[in-house]
Amino acid sequence: MGYYMTQTDTDFFIPASNFDAALAAIKGVMSNQSDMHGGSYAFGEQVERWYSWVNSLAVLESETLADALSAWRWEPYTDEEGVYQISFSGEKSGQDDVLFRAIAPYVKAGSYVAMRGEDGALWRWYFDGNTCVEQTGTVTYQ
Repeated sequence: MGYYMTQTDTDFFIPASNFDAALAAIKGVMSNQSDMHGGSYAFGEQVERWYSWVNSLAVLESETLADALSAWRWEPYTDEEGVYQISFSGEKSGQDDVLFRAIAPYVKAGSYVAMRGEDGALWRWYFDGNTCVEQTGTVTYQ
């Protein structure tokens, strides 16, 4: 099961000077099991937890921000100045909001990642320089 989503647009930037702090923030959320929706079950009980569609071990073993983002299914495009774009490499909606809230203080204000769901729903994650909020969208024809 799951909800398919496709990236439609992005304007995203993390300065290289923020890479270490952003990586630490991503690794930091890995200890918060109460927020994890994914997992494995045995005999009707959950025996393991992880963030939906996230390779938790790869996140924890990541030595670079790029590796950690990839483990969350967001492929970064980088240069000497920073991450100048990310591209969704998954198929289904996971707990991407957890990732984006964690790195929000390190993302350039005004950045966003726009998505479309399998049912036509539109939304974007918008970064204001401190937080990330999910905004819904509509299409208007004139």
